[in-house]
Amino acid sequence: MARQELHCSGWSVDAGPSVRSVTSSNLRARPHLPAPIAGEGTRPVIVIVGLTLEARIAFGPNAIVVCHDKVRGLPDLLHAAVAAGCAGIISFGLAGGLAPEYHAGDWVIASGIIDRDQFIPTSALWTSRLLELVPYASYAPILGVDEPLVHAAHKSDLHTLSLAVATDNESHIVARFARLYGLEFAALRVIIDPAHRCVPSSVLAGLCSDGSTDIGAILRHLLRRPRQSLDLLRLTTDYIVARSRLIEARRLLGTHFGRADHPQSSQPIARDA
Repeated sequence: MARQELHCSGWSVDAGPSVRSVTSSNLRARPHLPAPIAGEGTRPVIVIVGLTLEARIAFGPNAIVVCHDKVRGLPDLLHAAVAAGCAGIISFGLAGGLAPEYHAGDWVIASGIIDRDQFIPTSALWTSRLLELVPYASYAPILGVDEPLVHAAHKSDLHTLSLAVATDNESHIVARFARLYGLEFAALRVIIDPAHRCVPSSVLAGLCSDGSTDIGAILRHLLRRPRQSLDLLRLTTDYIVARSRLIEARRLLGTHFGRADHPQSSQPIARDA
C-alpha cells in the first residue's frame, strides 16, 4: 500500500528540498546571551497550552494561561492576552516525539520553532535561563503543526526533513505572534508519545476543541475498535510519566516561567495539578 502524503501547516513529507532549506548547523547551538532587560518585573508572562490539564499545571502567579481553543482560535486569544500587558510568551505543555532517541517524559527546550519552511529562533536570554533551571532538558528545534501527528512513519519523515525532535500544535502560532508583536518567546515541552508510538484514533476522538478530554467519547470509540486497547494502555502509561515530568518542570521554572530579568523566577513553586 502506497504511503500517503501528509500535509500539516504547509508541510509535506515529500517536499524534501524546501523543508531541508531551513536546517542549519546552529539549530542546536547554545544561545548567545544579550544584556538582561530591565524594568519588566511586574508584567506577567503569557503561557500558551493546548490542553486543560496543561493549563492546570501552568497556572500560578504572574502568568496569564491561555488554552488553545480550536473554535475561537489561538490568535484571537493571544490578542486579548497581549492587550492586558505581558513580559513575554512561552509555549508550555506536552509534545509528540519525532527523534527516535527521545522517550516519554523527556524535557525539550526549543532552540527555535520550525514553522513550515522557516526556523524562528527563541529568545536567547530567556532560553538560557530555562536551560539553567531545567538542567537535564534537551536543547533542540520543535516543529509546529496544525494537527497531531499520529503515525510513526510520518513522525520519522518529518524528523528527517526538519531535524526537529518534538512537535506540538501551538508553538508555531506562538512564534508567529511573538515575531509580529516583537515579544520575547520561549518553548518548553515534555514528550508524551515517543516517535515509534502511533496515537490511537480513540484518543483523538476524546479531544475536545477547548482542550478538555471527553473520557466517554474515548470509551465509546474503543468499544468499536477494541484492538486499540493495548495502544491506549501504552499511551496512558506514557501520559502518567509525561504529566509527572511536566509538573516537575513547572516547579523548577518558578513564578515567572524562568524569565531571566525577574529575580523571583529563581524561587521555584510547588503546585499540584
